[in-house]
Amino acid sequence: MLIIAAELLVIMPAAGFMAFNYLVYGKLIATVDTAMGSNEGLFRRSRYTLVPSTLAVKALLATAVVAVLIQTGAGGLLSSDKQNMKNLGNTLLLVSVIEQAVSYGIFILIVISSLVLVLRRCSAFSWSYKNPLMMVFVLMLGSSLNVMIRTAFRIIQYSGGRNGKLSTTEYYIIAFDAVVLAAANAHWLAYWPIERLDRLRLPGSVPPSSSFQLGAVKSTSEQSSNASRY
Repeated sequence: MLIIAAELLVIMPAAGFMAFNYLVYGKLIATVDTAMGSNEGLFRRSRYTLVPSTLAVKALLATAVVAVLIQTGAGGLLSSDKQNMKNLGNTLLLVSVIEQAVSYGIFILIVISSLVLVLRRCSAFSWSYKNPLMMVFVLMLGSSLNVMIRTAFRIIQYSGGRNGKLSTTEYYIIAFDAVVLAAANAHWLAYWPIERLDRLRLPGSVPPSSSFQLGAVKSTSEQSSNASRY
């Protein structure tokens, strides 16, 4: 039982990190788009997405759950005394990691497409480190790069078998697993996205704090005031 628990603690954290980024993306789109809220329909598409964000997030979360279930079963097989069971467990791990790589690669493409659409269609959005939405986009892509590096390492590792060089050499595991995953999430500790997004007003309005200025866009009330002067 302890062996199974140890295996799961090693192979499963990436799925949790991926799921967190999926949820941040959904909240980010709901913050950017005035028409999107917490109660939008499953198939309702934002003008800043190529696919419905709610549907995409739920589908991606489902793939993360499937990967965890496969990895749980594989962890049990790896603790078996029979070599053929261990080989099957390693194969299942490889399949689950490939599935994670494909689903997360699709997620990265979705995020990039949303960033491009926001830059094209949202006049209040600008390239600036003072822009919290831009920072969340950039940090999410940075986190995703580290997650994909770790996932690629795991694919190569499991392809080489349990007795391969990557599986038996500790510094490879530390460098391309522990350090990379830590880097994927360390910046979120300093720039917690949920808090930043919650401090913004609903999309389309100017945020209450000047430190969260989205761009040189006037609020509706200010525009009405200026128009009344004429």
